Amino acid sequence: MSRAPIIEISGVSKSFKHVQALNDVSHQMHAGSVSGFVGANGSGKSTFVSVILGVQRPDHGAVRLAGQDITNRPLKHRSRRGISVAFQTPRLFESLTVDENLAFALRMKRCDSSILAGEGQRLLDTFKMTPHRHKLAGSLSGGQRKLVELIRAMIVEPQVLLVDEPEAGVNVSLRGLIAGELKRLAESGCAVGVVSHEIPWLLEIADSINLFRVGEIAWSGPPAEIGRDMTLLRGLVS
Repeated sequence: MSRAPIIEISGVSKSFKHVQALNDVSHQMHAGSVSGFVGANGSGKSTFVSVILGVQRPDHGAVRLAGQDITNRPLKHRSRRGISVAFQTPRLFESLTVDENLAFALRMKRCDSSILAGEGQRLLDTFKMTPHRHKLAGSLSGGQRKLVELIRAMIVEPQVLLVDEPEAGVNVSLRGLIAGELKRLAESGCAVGVVSHEIPWLLEIADSINLFRVGEIAWSGPPAEIGRDMTLLRGLVS
């Protein structure tokens, strides 16, 4: 399996007024792997994801996608180059049905519309959302909206998928299915990044864990190393 870096973050810093959100952060995300990102609120995780997406421009440093510098490229360009995201708070079109939300995402990403009948249907079935496909997104429960947000991000054949707290607010019985689908997507060659506070759940699916503290990646390594360091484990959950 290829382990080529798809996303390369080099010396990225970002501040907001007097707050240093990111301080000289460097990191790589690889094809075929799941990267887990953890840390306390305000530690820099969200800003890190925003910089990859192009929502925020770094004050210093560079962002590369498959070797191409995209530091100053807009979100739309990155999206069409294969970066997909499922936000913690879903950003669906509430006046459109589930199917229409998925179809719109495929059009925007210039993907074959037949994906909706194939992979889209499989994901709807997997996450028990097929009975709701013709309902307006605005009529769904919070957990169901999260699932539609995740499906929408996954069906567009991304090179990079970033998901923020995908298991939060979702029926506990579906968390294993979410984990399985994220791993499956990584195995297809996608670089998957997952932000989560559910440490045991994240340890089950991640190939690497990256701990943010005060704007820096303070520790990075395989999940197996965490259990041998109780100080680190307390840092993950603090």
